[in-house]
Amino acid sequence: MRRSRDQSSAVTIPDLPAPDPTLHLDLARYEGVYERPGTRYEVSADGGRLCLTLVLDPMHAEFLQKPDRISYEFLPVSQTHFLMPPADPLEDTQTVAIYDCTDGAARYLHTNCRVHPRSG
Repeated sequence: MRRSRDQSSAVTIPDLPAPDPTLHLDLARYEGVYERPGTRYEVSADGGRLCLTLVLDPMHAEFLQKPDRISYEFLPVSQTHFLMPPADPLEDTQTVAIYDCTDGAARYLHTNCRVHPRSG
């Protein structure tokens, strides 16, 4: 594919969506453990808000010079999408999807281009 060199063809990245504070979510449907080999996320409700805790194995935490548990707040954008503000000033805000609530509880957490199935 050939692109023009003028500035009018520059690719722009849209802004992140704004959180929707009017959403009334059933927080219990998102709570649980989502994991795949090497990565574990724990989603819990605290004071009417959802929080995500990334659990690092001790060797990974030591290598990254981070604690073995890093907590983030979720800001709802929709029933399935959330913003996750950074816990570190060198990180960017991420988007997270928690979805497939066919049996009442969400079955998947999607972040960093990876899907993490519910394990507990």
